[in-house]
Amino acid sequence: MFDRKGLVGFTIILTIGQLIFAIGGYEKTYWIMILGRFVFGLGGECMTVAQSAIVSQWFKGNELQFAFGVNLSVARVGSFINGPVVTAIASPKEG
Repeated sequence: MFDRKGLVGFTIILTIGQLIFAIGGYEKTYWIMILGRFVFGLGGECMTVAQSAIVSQWFKGNELQFAFGVNLSVARVGSFINGPVVTAIASPKEG
């Protein structure tokens, strides 16, 4: 039960960090963006630990290895897709 509450709490911290980053980007204030990434990182890394704890309770043996692999792969694919998507959104539109 504690793991779920922690996961929700860390997700909220992560979301607040992203909101601070977005405000910094909107205001074009670099230090606010850095602060947002710092808060985002605190929430994100702690959320990863909480996710791992929950996954290890649910799965055993080979299933655990597969679950960790899927969890990590989805996170990495999201990070990979982030680059081109953000670049496309941030680039000025022509025409």
